[in-house]
Amino acid sequence: MAESKTSEMLPMSAKITDSKLNWTNYNDWTKTVRAYLLGVEKEAHLTKDPPSGDTDVGLAWSRVDARIFFQIWNSIEPQILAFVSHCNTVKEIMDYLDFMFFGKGNFTRIHEVCKGFYRSQQQGLPLKDFFIDFNKLYEEMKVLMSPQADLQTRIKNLEVQAIISFLEALDPSYDTIRSQVLSSQELPSLDDVFSRVLRADSLVRPSIDPNASALAGRGPFENKNYGSRQNTSAPPLTSSRSGGSSPFEVHCRLGHMSLSSLKRLYPQFSSVSSLNCESCQFAKHHRVHLAPRVNKRVASPFEFVHSDVWGPFSVLSQTGYRYFVTFVDDFSRTTWLYLMKHRSELFTHFRHFFAEIQTQFNTPVKILRSDNAKEYFSAPFTEYMQNHSLLHQSSCVDTPAQNGITERKNHHLFETARALMFHSGVPKSFWADAVSAACFFINHMPSAVLNGEIPYSILFPTTKLFPVDPKIFGCVCFVRDVRPNVSKLDPESLRCVFLGYSRVQKGYRCYSLDLCRYLVSTDVTFHESSPFFPSSILFESSSLVSKSDDILVYRVPISPVQDAISEPEIVSDADVANIIPSLVPALLSDSVPASLVSDPTSPGPAIPVPDPVVLDSTIDPSHDLPIALRKGTHPPKRYADCIYPISSFVSYQRLSPVSSSLVATLESISLPTNLHQALTHPSWCATMEEEMMALEKAGTWTLVDLPSGKKAIGCKWVFAIKTKADGSLEQLKTRLVAKGYAQTYGIDYSETFSPVAKLTSVRLLVSLAATYHWDLHQLDVKNAFLNGDLLEEVYMEQPPGFVA
Repeated sequence: MAESKTSEMLPMSAKITDSKLNWTNYNDWTKTVRAYLLGVEKEAHLTKDPPSGDTDVGLAWSRVDARIFFQIWNSIEPQILAFVSHCNTVKEIMDYLDFMFFGKGNFTRIHEVCKGFYRSQQQGLPLKDFFIDFNKLYEEMKVLMSPQADLQTRIKNLEVQAIISFLEALDPSYDTIRSQVLSSQELPSLDDVFSRVLRADSLVRPSIDPNASALAGRGPFENKNYGSRQNTSAPPLTSSRSGGSSPFEVHCRLGHMSLSSLKRLYPQFSSVSSLNCESCQFAKHHRVHLAPRVNKRVASPFEFVHSDVWGPFSVLSQTGYRYFVTFVDDFSRTTWLYLMKHRSELFTHFRHFFAEIQTQFNTPVKILRSDNAKEYFSAPFTEYMQNHSLLHQSSCVDTPAQNGITERKNHHLFETARALMFHSGVPKSFWADAVSAACFFINHMPSAVLNGEIPYSILFPTTKLFPVDPKIFGCVCFVRDVRPNVSKLDPESLRCVFLGYSRVQKGYRCYSLDLCRYLVSTDVTFHESSPFFPSSILFESSSLVSKSDDILVYRVPISPVQDAISEPEIVSDADVANIIPSLVPALLSDSVPASLVSDPTSPGPAIPVPDPVVLDSTIDPSHDLPIALRKGTHPPKRYADCIYPISSFVSYQRLSPVSSSLVATLESISLPTNLHQALTHPSWCATMEEEMMALEKAGTWTLVDLPSGKKAIGCKWVFAIKTKADGSLEQLKTRLVAKGYAQTYGIDYSETFSPVAKLTSVRLLVSLAATYHWDLHQLDVKNAFLNGDLLEEVYMEQPPGFVA
């Protein structure tokens, strides 16, 4: 009868607690449940098993236990219910939860509680709220550490605290071994923990032996068949020896590769949990994929090739390109990238690609998949496909996912290219170099689609992965100057920007802004920590975080040069025989992919290091320039009816030699169009420094932090050239001026101070000096900030290029 009366106290809708059990509140939750069962006189269900036998007492016990079990079940969050689904009684579920959260071997929870207890900080919380949180940790730690235990147990608990303190003090590189120790069923002694950490340290510290590093893949055997390479090891990686470089430096050198690929290539970085690269966040941030896709690959190389044309880009590249086309091998996922000035060049590049694959691999492309761009269905393209028995598959209308491999490849290319450009502040006019470098890095990095294999190593399993050591894209480099007109007193090197790797020579590809030329050389010294372009210019635009065409706010002028990798150099047959076997397998995918050899296992002859090559060709004038340049200049409409325009009768050809020399001298001197151009010339830098010294000496401003609620006006540099009567250079002038037009009359200021010496005043002063025989001295004020007293507070941004 007692059981039946008590059972009436436990209706099915009764709630034990409003706060359900989650991963953080077990201590409070279990106190509430136990207090509830004690209040309804059912605490025996926590410790006793159901009576045996089918008696009335056993049946009544089971009914009450089922009601309590139901109430406890409804007090647990769904994500934890999966762990207790095997429990059938109150005792079973409470014992199992106690084991999960406070049971033997739960050292991870002990570690979390102790870390929170000893590292608690108020951090602006109200005192009462902070004490409540702190007291919860204290109560939970008392339960975990069993203060009522005997002396031996207390000593063991003290050792547990010592082990946790030791593991917590270790560097982040030991996160893996820390997790392994804390997840153990039995926590080892402090000496054993130190021994395990020491063994792990010996695996993390030393650099990798390049002769022992190998990557498995698939590739051609000597009989040209493809299959599993179980006994063939990849060549040693020239980049695998990281030396003293940090994971972040290696990440930047290798084209901002993903962390997973970095860990595969450098096992010593396996414990790194994050790189915290802002450039990758700007360049690669994207939405989370909601559904996994099925990855199916063909059985042999070049059986299936994917292609897509990207462009046009609003910014013309340094060498006049607006488009590029990619060809992706479905088997190896190796990418060929061709830069184009017009979309009509697609057919020419496809013929080159098809012939290259057939010649070097002795196998034709069987299937080409593309979207429905009209260039893929032109009459010459279609006829060529039919003559070579190629099957052309195209995606359905408004179904880009059917050509998703190249779509994602283009996305990956620009993610990497943006990261390369953002990191070093490279202008958008070098986008073609960045995309080409990105293609090179992607071809040489482990791919998740290939289960960690490297696309290049699949096609060339025995060839060295990197012919030259990778360097950080966009950094400052110095190339040896071997021009014949360089004297012994001239600089021995040229300051350039590093933009990638040459496909026809074993060297680095650099660009000189002074010469407006691409240089290829192995005699290059790198300053990888110094970006060539000032990053302050890159981040002046608030649109940096967008993916618009205005990411960079200035552009290097288009120079009349041809990209070093856009057209093959003219070499002799002997040169080709020497270059192709050893250089082409590097697959340095710049604007044109490297030619692939048919037998990469045969070693090529040694090649002497070439001298730097200055590539000096002219851009085809027919390329699609911006509209303003294509239209040219036209006379104003008011002169349209002029019968005898002056331009028909006046030209430079009729000038005398002296006048022609004067005009040539004037035209040879040009003003810098942006701050970067001024900073690259010592003369302009000297005038800017002189202006800053004059302003600081006059006490023009005081450097302070901008108060909250205040708005600072901008400033800019104004450049001018002063010439003599014969046109020769007399002086370079630089002035720093504030952008006063940003202020409003009557709100920001009430009057202006701008004294001007009028010509009549000057004449009067000169006449008085002549009459009274005075000595007349002339004073030149060397800055635009005159000594006027300001009644208002004016806050101005720091001068560009001189930010403290």
